[in-house]
Amino acid sequence: DGNGEGTTNEISQREKARLKEMQRLKRQKIQDILDQQNASVEADMNSKGKGKLKFLLQQTELFAHFAK
Repeated sequence: DGNGEGTTNEISQREKARLKEMQRLKRQKIQDILDQQNASVEADMNSKGKGKLKFLLQQTELFAHFAK
């Protein structure tokens, strides 16, 4: 009757491997989403930074006019 125990053990190992693979895929998906969000935030910050720089340069030109 030892054969039934071996089959159960084999099924258990396959199930553990399947669950481990699912966890790996889940982590990979989460990492992909985080990378995408970080890239989006970085692009947004870059565009805002350029807008701020343009504004500051305009202010500098304005104050330079009064300094003359």
